[in-house]
Amino acid sequence: MIKIDFEKTDGTYTLRDALHLEDDHTFSEQEIEAMMQQRFDNWVAIITAPAPEPVPEEQPPEPIQEAQLTEPTQEEQPPEPEAV
Repeated sequence: MIKIDFEKTDGTYTLRDALHLEDDHTFSEQEIEAMMQQRFDNWVAIITAPAPEPVPEEQPPEPIQEAQLTEPTQEEQPPEPEAV
């Protein structure tokens, strides 16, 4: 395993990082440079992304009031069973 330390900057931001590759890797210099650039670009995108909008706190549900118990009206009462 080989370690390739690198530093990338755009004048404002500087990233110091490293690539860890197998000893027998087959990447070209251009591919390795592209990996370094991609890491830098991704890192800059993360640190410069706007902060997410805060999630508003949910209001607690209104308390459930107990129903008032009343006697059923004549219309609400079940019919009397018929005598057989």
